Amino acid sequence: MRGAHRHDTACRCLPVDRLATAGPGASWKEKLQAILSIGLRPCSGALIVLVFALSRHLALAGTMSVLAMAAGTALTVIIVAALSVLSRRFLARLALSGAGGGERFAICFEFAGACTVFLFGVTMLTGLFLVDAWQ
Repeated sequence: MRGAHRHDTACRCLPVDRLATAGPGASWKEKLQAILSIGLRPCSGALIVLVFALSRHLALAGTMSVLAMAAGTALTVIIVAALSVLSRRFLARLALSGAGGGERFAICFEFAGACTVFLFGVTMLTGLFLVDAWQ
């Protein structure tokens, strides 16, 4: 009986590609709950720093280190999210410009990404061989 369900205005189904906190249908309360539930998870690196600092009787230094780590992580996430949104808008605008230029640009961009990942892999493999050669 696949396909027997009809999606209409009375249907309460969510699209597969939509999170509960995305889109215009989500309230600010749902979004805040998602942010808080994700943010409450303790960072293992911060816990290690705090335990080490407490074992050395350096509670203030440990707390300041964890705050610095949190600020760095927050800044990185903000920058990556902003670049993601801006590049998506740019690519959408480029794709809508017509003449197939957007499609060619997207293919070249994907190829450049694949080459970058490949080069990272080659670099790590080379490093592994160099470490083995030195031992």
